[in-house]
Amino acid sequence: MWNWLTVALVLAQAGGEAAPAAAPAAGEGAAQQPPGTGSMIGFFAPILLAFMVMMWMNSRQSRKDQDRKRNLIQSLKKNDQVVTIGGIIGTFVSRSEDGLEVTLRMVDDSRIKFRADAIRDVLSTSEAAHEKS
Repeated sequence: MWNWLTVALVLAQAGGEAAPAAAPAAGEGAAQQPPGTGSMIGFFAPILLAFMVMMWMNSRQSRKDQDRKRNLIQSLKKNDQVVTIGGIIGTFVSRSEDGLEVTLRMVDDSRIKFRADAIRDVLSTSEAAHEKS
């Protein structure tokens, strides 16, 4: 992964060096940059570009996770077995009118209200049967 970044940094530094002149004029030798010094922009540009790409990929993944969770909550049907982020397993009963709260029924027929975003996953029928036993 870092191989392309290393190559980009080496190319950026090599691009900043000036080709040596055939014969520097008198008094110009002191004004020339010593060999090996490149511009700071050439050095930081690949690092900044890599940082921006990583941030874009991270925000894209977060957006995908939010969409998946929203679709999961909207697709809940009555009597679906769900797991909350706290590990509580219950049966989905209803959703509030604004869609921000859900009501879950526990094993002893008690009902608990949760925020809708606290639902982590819907258990499949095989997992639900395993939990009941």
